[in-house]
Amino acid sequence: MKVYISPSNQPRNMCRLGHSEKVHCEQLAALMLPHLRKLGIEGKVGTAVGLTNRVNEAKAWGADLYLPLHTNAYNGNVRGTRFGYNPGRSDSRAACETFVKRWRELYPGVVKVAQYTFYEAREPKVPSVYVELVFHDSLEDAQWLHSNMSAAAQKLAECCADVLGKKVSSDVRIKLTREENAVFHKVKVGDVISLTMEQYLLGVVPAEMGNAHIEACKAQAVAARTYAFSRIQGVIDDTTTYQAYRAPRSTNTAYANAHKGVKETAGQMLYYNGTPIQTAVYSASNGGQMVSAKERWGGERPYLVSGPDPWTKASGVEKWGHGVGLSQAGAKYAAEQGKGYLDILAFYYPGTQVLPERAEPPKPEPKPQPKPEPKPVVPDKYIHTAVVTTRLATGVNLWRTIGKRGTNGLAPRGAVIYVLEEVSAMWVKAWYKGKVGFVDRQYLSEPARDDALYKARVATVYPLSLGLWQEPRKAVRLMKIANGREIDVLKEVNATWAQVRVGKAVGYVDRKYLREVS
Repeated sequence: MKVYISPSNQPRNMCRLGHSEKVHCEQLAALMLPHLRKLGIEGKVGTAVGLTNRVNEAKAWGADLYLPLHTNAYNGNVRGTRFGYNPGRSDSRAACETFVKRWRELYPGVVKVAQYTFYEAREPKVPSVYVELVFHDSLEDAQWLHSNMSAAAQKLAECCADVLGKKVSSDVRIKLTREENAVFHKVKVGDVISLTMEQYLLGVVPAEMGNAHIEACKAQAVAARTYAFSRIQGVIDDTTTYQAYRAPRSTNTAYANAHKGVKETAGQMLYYNGTPIQTAVYSASNGGQMVSAKERWGGERPYLVSGPDPWTKASGVEKWGHGVGLSQAGAKYAAEQGKGYLDILAFYYPGTQVLPERAEPPKPEPKPQPKPEPKPVVPDKYIHTAVVTTRLATGVNLWRTIGKRGTNGLAPRGAVIYVLEEVSAMWVKAWYKGKVGFVDRQYLSEPARDDALYKARVATVYPLSLGLWQEPRKAVRLMKIANGREIDVLKEVNATWAQVRVGKAVGYVDRKYLREVS
């Protein structure tokens, strides 16, 4: 099976971080080749000048899939991936839909299938997936691509394999030699089983690291995942010849940190120069001195070097194992001293990078919600509401007497209080959060309303002589209105009566005691 990759040749389309579309796509194409080889697919990066020549080159080479690589642009505020096909090409459309499913495993933005009539979507005789990977003028997309270049190349190679019918499996095949593992999986000792990578690691990290500090468990999970990934095509066993695997611990809550370490690093591995490292080895303790791969096995690895290890030395754990790569004793000590798993991995595997860097953060555990405070009980009967408008930060007092002797509490500025009685032109009796007292009305205002016919002021001879009546006749009086009080006139019923509103109270008053406010 062959995939022809045609990277964009646009040198002037610059991403928000200052790199051209051409550079990005050529880098992606180069990074895809080793991943395609691992999947049993032959890849070729197009070098012919001109689109016609590239299509012809792919045809002459015998490509089974044509893959133009591009990035997109709009207005700097749009992000997403588009897999495009030429209208009428059902084979290309099916290939695009296959890409969408796999790509969504990695990319956090919107992923769509689009119709394109571009030459490279239209002319190839084999399925063509016209890739517009991200919007390079979006800062968020540009940052994502820079951080996930290697992971993106691997995922695109897996997309190609899906289209070409190559089985892409991240399952780990394990020969079970431990009785406890065979019992747990309900098979015989010596049987080979397949587990997903993450299921496998739930039994590896507790076996290798116990229930150590969470950051040590994360470091162990990334190293173990990388080690297992390099051996996916073969069969490993459950002993320390490869990695210890103890199935019962995968569900044992006593190893909560180990399980959490696996879940919070899901998908993350160690990369060197854009490729997952092949020898993410580790040992129980190096005794305080890291051993290089060249010293131990004769094969040089730039990320497996010799040097002092102050963390393991401080832990006091004697050398136990080959001493190459991560020291579990050192990782535990470093984590307890506040080091994060990225710091630990960077120390034991210098020059490597953990990808994808921007993996989705773990969802926080739900916190118990505080019980809402009970709402205060509103008094059954009140005349109207008012708003405290005093300039004093403390608010207004609810006095026990009109003479301001003793207070039942405060109503803060901006609070809504309930007026129970119009006592005089200066005082009201009010309720606030269960407390009742007398309030100086100069510090109160009524909620604004805009449905009044006009506003009027009460003008009577006596302070509390204007009655608010239930009907336009003097039968049932609702309340007395203070002289000088401003009220809303809602309707002029006749020459004698007007319907008015006093706070929330609505009734009827004698019009001769009203003076319209201009």
